[in-house]
Amino acid sequence: MLIIVTNMFLETILGSANAQTAMMSKVMVPAFEKEGFKKEFSTPL
Repeated sequence: MLIIVTNMFLETILGSANAQTAMMSKVMVPAFEKEGFKKEFSTPL
């Protein structure tokens, strides 16, 4: 839920869904991998 809310605020600030997705993927994918999720699972999220 926190990821969804954070993404909504960032998209509003940045004005671009593509920029927001790129920025969040740099942060969230490594966090998911650290928690034990495979990259194939975390990338589509």
